[in-house]
Amino acid sequence: MARFLIIAILFEVILICYVYGKIYKKFKTDIGVEVNTFYETTTAPSITSCAAECVSDPCQTATYDDETEECRLSIDTSQSAIYTGNPSKRTIQAIEVSRICDESWESFNSKCYFFGVLDVKFEAAEEFCQSQGGHLVSIHTTAEKDFIRGRVIDLPGTKYWIGLTDVAVEGVWVWIDTDEPADMFGWYYTQPNEGRSSNCGGIWDTRNYQWVDEPCDKAYRPICKK
Repeated sequence: MARFLIIAILFEVILICYVYGKIYKKFKTDIGVEVNTFYETTTAPSITSCAAECVSDPCQTATYDDETEECRLSIDTSQSAIYTGNPSKRTIQAIEVSRICDESWESFNSKCYFFGVLDVKFEAAEEFCQSQGGHLVSIHTTAEKDFIRGRVIDLPGTKYWIGLTDVAVEGVWVWIDTDEPADMFGWYYTQPNEGRSSNCGGIWDTRNYQWVDEPCDKAYRPICKK
């Protein structure tokens, strides 16, 4: 009798562990990401589109809901994605990947950057970048701004063009690669300050490696991005 009771208790313990294990596994699959992660929620027509969002933000993980088309991103510094998860809510787990760039170009967050070696006017700088398959650099995140600033700090005494201009409409600064208004700035505290005489953006050491507005016919080195 005692043996039967012990076996029954052991069976019940095993059953409880199995049930709770299944619940925990399902919970991990459904949420797809760690607790206390910050999210950005958007919509996407497919898990592939959600994966593209995960790459371009970039993000660490994302959960895609087929029924609601909700794409929930957990923002980090990752570059590409693979898929796991249940049929409805599928997790996109990002992995760190460095983009392979051309010789003399530098990789950062899936983009390639080139710090020019010849001083040219703004228009010629953009033409050079286009000849290399890119444009003068547009900057869209704090991380990217800090990367550019850090590299310019490594090259003291050199003045560079960035792809920022208000030549079309005074005071409306746009990125030359998209012609869209700038979504962030890194101006030196006295800049921009020269009105219609200075319609192109640059960066160098005497302004604490922050952005300045300069006459576009001055000759500085290009920072290209592709």
